[in-house]
Amino acid sequence: MKPFVIGLSGLSGAGKTFYINHLKQILGKNLALISFDDYYKPHHLQFKDENGVMNFDLPTALYSDLYTTDLKKLIAGQTVEKEQYQFEIDEPVTNILKIESAPVIMAEGLFIYEINSINELLDYKIFLTCDYQTCLDRRLERDNQERGIPKERSMYQWDNHVLPAYNEFILPYKSSCDIVYNNIGSPLQNLDHLTSVIHKAMPNLV
Repeated sequence: MKPFVIGLSGLSGAGKTFYINHLKQILGKNLALISFDDYYKPHHLQFKDENGVMNFDLPTALYSDLYTTDLKKLIAGQTVEKEQYQFEIDEPVTNILKIESAPVIMAEGLFIYEINSINELLDYKIFLTCDYQTCLDRRLERDNQERGIPKERSMYQWDNHVLPAYNEFILPYKSSCDIVYNNIGSPLQNLDHLTSVIHKAMPNLV
């Protein structure tokens, strides 16, 4: 049976990783995750704004064709191996990601609905919302703790790159998604709903 392919997008900091981690606990080996974050182009290929700051919040900042190819491989039951992108490191030590196909495939990323070759492969589309301040607070914490990005640069990117990209390339697809989850309070009700959607689509899932 063809895998059930779920798309997940929303504003940076809306809680996509949180949902994914909980879904992994529920589905285990029945879930394969392919994240668009692992397909960023190296620094020398990134567009710089009028102040010389690299703008990673553009669809052109990622290898969308490669992502599409790898997603098709997973849908066909194949295993994908690729180099893992590491933020803030232009020439990192190579880490190889191995993604094995599964009955349920989660395609996660900011621009997966904007890029038609990816969008058309999705069976069910989720849009995750959250208030802007909460998203910003989460992003600032992640940038500082996980990526070593100073607060000033994080704020600059948020105001000049993140929000403009969200309004242009992400938010317009909210109304065309199958479900909109508001990430406020406990996610258990939303996860219960999503689990029921998955089991309805894949009734033989163990």
